[in-house]
Amino acid sequence: MHPVLVLFDIDGTLVDGGGAGRLAMDQAFERVFGVFAAGQGVETAGRTDLDILAAMAAKANVPLHAASTARLLHEYIEALPQALVDRSALLLPGAADLVVALAGDARCRLALGTGNVAAGARCKLARFDLDRHFPTGGFGDDSAHRPNVIATALREASRHYGIEFTPNRTVVVGDSVRDVEAARANHMRVMAVGTGREGPSPVAAARPDVLFPDLTDARRITQWLLA
Repeated sequence: MHPVLVLFDIDGTLVDGGGAGRLAMDQAFERVFGVFAAGQGVETAGRTDLDILAAMAAKANVPLHAASTARLLHEYIEALPQALVDRSALLLPGAADLVVALAGDARCRLALGTGNVAAGARCKLARFDLDRHFPTGGFGDDSAHRPNVIATALREASRHYGIEFTPNRTVVVGDSVRDVEAARANHMRVMAVGTGREGPSPVAAARPDVLFPDLTDARRITQWLLA
């Protein structure tokens, strides 16, 4: 049988960073522009890193172009490992067991569909030894637009695995309204979890195909994903 492609979000789905990403971005803005707490009041749930940086720059009234974006991302990646320690980042319940189980299941293939830039995504997952289970994906430096990230993830997974995955055999797993919207824009199924910053009610209102409270019930989740 043609395997199912499962595209995982990271923040709020697999990892609770405790605000580490925001802290690292604030530190990047301080180092590049001398602006303190640039991220205060900027909503981040489900957004790509490029979109978040643009919102922070607009709020701080500083210019954002290719060179300054590259500098900000460099400083962000430099600051992120310590920020994850400082904010006591942790895996969300059931995340490790589910990922390991799916990675060993011939009926599916795993990839990332995340708003994190690739280096940030790898940093967050490597902290918990999950990076090795996601050899490819779509990332926040592929596009500022979340649906485009998911489209890239589908294309890159097809290239990496040598399988022509189709939207109707692809599932997005995420925790935010934007995750649901990005999946719908690409005509994919979407499984939501209620562990994100928005909480389960707004995500449920976005009408995912299914909503689990968290990732702890690996048997039921696997049954649904691979149906």
